[in-house]
Amino acid sequence: MIPFSATVRLLNGCGTLNEMRDVEGQDRTGTRDWREPAPISMRRRERGDGSPDEGFIVADDHALVRHGVRLVLEGEFPEETVVEAVNLDSTLEALAAHPEALLLIDLAMPGMDGVESLRVLREEFPGPPMAVLSATDDWQTIKRALDAGMNGYVLKSGSPDELLYAVRTIRSGHLYVPAGVARAVSHIAAPTAHLAPASAPPTAATSMPAENLTARQRDVLGRLMQGHSNKQIARDLDIGEGTVKIHLAAIFRALGARNRTDAVMIAARLGLKP
Repeated sequence: MIPFSATVRLLNGCGTLNEMRDVEGQDRTGTRDWREPAPISMRRRERGDGSPDEGFIVADDHALVRHGVRLVLEGEFPEETVVEAVNLDSTLEALAAHPEALLLIDLAMPGMDGVESLRVLREEFPGPPMAVLSATDDWQTIKRALDAGMNGYVLKSGSPDELLYAVRTIRSGHLYVPAGVARAVSHIAAPTAHLAPASAPPTAATSMPAENLTARQRDVLGRLMQGHSNKQIARDLDIGEGTVKIHLAAIFRALGARNRTDAVMIAARLGLKP
């Protein structure tokens, strides 16, 4: 198996693509027998010294992906909890229950509005390490995910060793991108090239056009304009209240709104209908 050998480090907080360097590997501990997925309420394991583990959250709507990633992580980190989530609602529950866990999240699972959901998710949970788990290897998507506050981007097509390498890289405080992408970027850009900084919160003058709202965001906005509460919106759309909050935060960002009332007024001025 070809060892994975590239990572991007952002130095001095300026987003400089400064170096691609190997992270020293560690001995493998073998694998464990398969077990059924544990519920989110599962008690956290403890390390040998009695301290709670950091653990992992694997958020993906495909069972084979979740189970496969879980098997790899449990084989390498047998003392750490691995929690599964199947949509944005259960991911929010898992993050609340396991605030130090490393999150591996799919961009396209139910409840997600792509990269914009990642940005809002990071604002809601600024502490834990997060990485995208995706089949998409487009550099622009990867860059947008990193700009949104993700600590890494892991490809589903990668090997188990690459997944473990990514986890260790992220836990060591560095950003992780796939080796092939890192090599392509270093080939295109000069050694001193800069990655674009994360986008600043939009204002009414600079926010993205309202027509760029996703279909789900338009559904939420329409009900907001009708005066519905978060609980009513969640019931109407059959989603969790946490997911409604994520969509509202994305809507506020898109419209440059400060709150619910502001969003309704801006939407009305733009001629949007409930």
